[in-house]
Order: sequence, then C-alpha cells, then structure tokens
Amino acid sequence: MANELNAVLDPSQTGLTVVARIRSNGSTQVGGDISCPETARLGWYAGDVPGGTAAGDYTVEFHETAPGSGFLAADALFWDGTAEITDLTSNLAREIIRKITRNKVVVAADELSGTVYEDDGTTPALTFTISADKRTRTPT
Repeated sequence: MANELNAVLDPSQTGLTVVARIRSNGSTQVGGDISCPETARLGWYAGDVPGGTAAGDYTVEFHETAPGSGFLAADALFWDGTAEITDLTSNLAREIIRKITRNKVVVAADELSGTVYEDDGTTPALTFTISADKRTRTPT
C-alpha cells in the first residue's frame, strides 16, 4: 500500500515540509519521522506506513519541520500489518478521534469536566469528567 498517511490541511498551508509520527498507546513513537510530501492537491500531504510496522491501532501526528512550527493535525490509523483497515467500524473510530483532536473543546470553570463539540461548534458530542488532581479524564 502507499499513501496511507494523509494530512488534509487548508489549501493555504501549501509548500510545507511535513513529517508524520506514528504513535502507539497515544505517546510512544513507532519508528522515525516519515516524510509526507505535498500531493497535487494544495495542502494535502501524504506518506507511506513503513514496511514492518506491526498490526495495531495507532495515532498519527503530522508536524511541520520548520523552526518555530510544530503540530498540524492528527488522525487514526488502523493497520493489519500490511495494509490500512478501512471498514465501517474503523471509519467511525477515525471520525470520533478526528472530532476529539480537532473540534472545539470547552473545559468547565471548575476544571472538573469538559465537552467536545460536533463540527458545528455548538452541539455537544462528548462530555467527560476530569479528576481533582487533573491527571485523569473519564467519558460520561
């Protein structure tokens, strides 16, 4: 397979040097940075999952490498060891992860709960509680 890693940015974000970082368990990077050159569509960057990547569910972070730049986007990757899994279940999970990482989130004034909003920015999609020590969040 090729071009499983895709960062679809605003067309104004053209000409960037973008790398993907595959992470397991939300934090541990798997392998090194993966070059994601811009495709023929402005603001669309794509790269390949390296051979030998174990089957699993991953988070993919896209970063600009220029000094002073950083995080651009995140996506989910469901990998069977040789190809991306793109069935209905994984597409639903991908959509949920996209909302959690890209949509509006409001933390309550007491900092003990938060709400992730749908794409419209007004309809609540997910509410979660935050522990008093601010170390744990639990969906409600």
